[in-house]
Amino acid sequence: TTVQQCLFCHSYAPGYIAKQYEFGTLMHGIHYSGPGKGKFEGDYEGSCMSCHNGTENGEGLQLWDLTKYERLWGINKVENVQGDFSIDQEMTQSQDEVFSYDWMHAYYDNMRHGAGVNGLNLEMPQSLFDNWEITIEGNVPNPYTAKLPDLIAEAEEAGVVVNKTSKMVCNWNPVGGGGVTNTEITGIPVSWLVEKAGGYLDDTTGVRVMRADGSSKRAFPKDKLDDNEALLVYKIGGEYLDATRGYPCTNWVEGVDAQINSKQVASYNVTNEDIDYTDKWAGNPNAWQNEAGDMMNKPNATILGVPDGLIVQNGQPYTFNGYVDGYDQQIASVEFSMDQGETWTKFDLDETDVNKMVWWNFTWTPEKEGAYCLTVRATTADGLTSYETQTVMINAKDVMPTPEQTTVLETASLVPAPTADATAEEEK
Repeated sequence: TTVQQCLFCHSYAPGYIAKQYEFGTLMHGIHYSGPGKGKFEGDYEGSCMSCHNGTENGEGLQLWDLTKYERLWGINKVENVQGDFSIDQEMTQSQDEVFSYDWMHAYYDNMRHGAGVNGLNLEMPQSLFDNWEITIEGNVPNPYTAKLPDLIAEAEEAGVVVNKTSKMVCNWNPVGGGGVTNTEITGIPVSWLVEKAGGYLDDTTGVRVMRADGSSKRAFPKDKLDDNEALLVYKIGGEYLDATRGYPCTNWVEGVDAQINSKQVASYNVTNEDIDYTDKWAGNPNAWQNEAGDMMNKPNATILGVPDGLIVQNGQPYTFNGYVDGYDQQIASVEFSMDQGETWTKFDLDETDVNKMVWWNFTWTPEKEGAYCLTVRATTADGLTSYETQTVMINAKDVMPTPEQTTVLETASLVPAPTADATAEEEK
């Protein structure tokens, strides 16, 4: 997690945060008050300049993480950087790797949070799966309720079960973020379930997805039914769902915000309501907009697995990798820069599947020792270019450090996890 990602959520997010543009209040409170009071200045010898950069350009105290690559000396610039580029849309993540934001929703889902998110990995009862019921109701001639295993057996017999690679993206996934998934799903088309109810009536506009506990009532438009992009999913990666992923079944709609993928779905209510399907509360928007209406993360071009200052072998090929995603828009091109955006090397993409992630690889060879920065951006077929870009820095060394010169960090946290003894001592 980077400051850039924190700012994405804690700048302008009406409906999610109480006050807009309050990141500074949040961070200064964490540093100087509450449970951390005294630790920042004392244990870590921190000061304002630990996080900020002061200049004479009238910009005041800037966040160091946002300006550091412009301030650091000795970064090698490579004009029109060259390398080997490739993409892959079939690479999938296992069920354990599928992202989940349940930590945001635990207040209404203690069972799933306790069983999955807290690392207990409890085995879910088979009886829950065997007795789970799905209801199709609303704007259909013949509403019905059926048990999930019976629906699966009937769908398998009819040959309509879908097994495919599909992506899921959070509307709020920041540049550099992990709120995106490409995985193998197995499920029943919701269109087939609706057909069993006699099909939808002529004035139908979409379908409301109802969780068993009533905590989600989001809807998706009728065209998702017609295009078979809405599925009742009961397996991910060839395995029945675990607690975190919504055992025993979850809704899955392609090409829209992941919030519509209601876990533990119990009913589909076909509706003729006049719903704004781009609204972030009722529907399923694609991408996050700032106050000016700019798409902050559409397209999203992200570099993965490069901690700042990563040491690589000079003169040897190094492969950067990441993903680009345009939500409901196809990615048209990916561009790389190694001179902080002065020049860009562009790679055009052939026709890609908008319902799958675009994983990319860029192999480049440093020619002299020193630091280098790689920046990535993308363009969609509809003409959108990355509003925000991500930059990472690596250090090419002629002589790599020995194991004795290397410190292996056991955790990314600056604060060690409390031990049972330490907790007991504090309680005294």
